Amino acid sequence: MKSDTFVRKAEKLLIADKFTDAQDLLLKALEIDPNNPEVYYVLGDVLCKLQHFKDAITMLQKADSLTPKHPKIYHLLGWAIFMNGDIPAGRAFMELALKADPKNNQVYADLAVLEMRANNFNEARNYILQGKKIAPDDGILDEVEMVVDRMQILFELANKKPN
Repeated sequence: MKSDTFVRKAEKLLIADKFTDAQDLLLKALEIDPNNPEVYYVLGDVLCKLQHFKDAITMLQKADSLTPKHPKIYHLLGWAIFMNGDIPAGRAFMELALKADPKNNQVYADLAVLEMRANNFNEARNYILQGKKIAPDDGILDEVEMVVDRMQILFELANKKPN
């Protein structure tokens, strides 16, 4: 069986939230074709879903070495790095992805989440507004905006100095 067949099956499993099964197929695909950047990319995505961010970073770095400067790889690599605890490096990769693909609303949403987690609420709103200029009816951006608003209120309450 070709590695691409395993990748297509793994993508279907990923959509069905069967991450461990998808991971197993992708590991088989790597045995068949260890130089296929798509296998590393999808495996990185699966590992992110499993919250194995350090391993996801390794897979995505390999994908990047095989297909340098690809915006989808930069986006997911930035997300994995951010979720692994390095906000500045995650931001840098996602900003590279946005520069390469400025109409990708998911990158705007993810950058807004990153800035919210860094308590940069105005910057988070800026990314949301930029994304809404491209797709005003994007439900993901609406959800992120609602969460940013609530998190800012909680942040301000937690940091309010007593009278």
